[in-house]
Amino acid sequence: MSAFMQLDDEVLTLIKHAPNNDDTQRAIDILNRIEGRDLFRYIGCTHPKESLTWQKADYEKACQEIITKCNFPKRQPKLSADKLMLHMVDIVFGNQGQDPILSMSCYTKEYPEKATKISPEQISSLISDKFYGQEIRLYCDNRERTICNIVRCGFKQWCMEKHFTLPRGSEHWK
Repeated sequence: MSAFMQLDDEVLTLIKHAPNNDDTQRAIDILNRIEGRDLFRYIGCTHPKESLTWQKADYEKACQEIITKCNFPKRQPKLSADKLMLHMVDIVFGNQGQDPILSMSCYTKEYPEKATKISPEQISSLISDKFYGQEIRLYCDNRERTICNIVRCGFKQWCMEKHFTLPRGSEHWK
């Protein structure tokens, strides 16, 4: 643990000046992209209605489906599916999706040394009853605005076909 806490920017310098081989080349390429701000462009995100567990093949298939939904002009070179990246994000509130309030103890002014549990009736109605969610985020390797707009429209069509929620702001995508 102490070795991890001592990591700093020197690690980046060591990677950059490491002997050039297959193992370090990918790390060097990633660092060069980060320094050059050549990052993937965020396209949008959606929320599946039920929890999904995808394998690598499922991500590749979804990227291919999104590309087929894109309407690229004839003069525009078509984007390949490997230029897209889908990322599944699990959002967990509480203890493994359980209500965190149920495991919380509270103290009162009358008995400051005695902890008590809160009953469900005492909990505000503003607190969510859902403590787990998923987001599917799409990123594009190509940073050109026109291509990203075409991919956004394809992503919206794909979300509608899969009955996922529409990405935020998609009503303005044309």
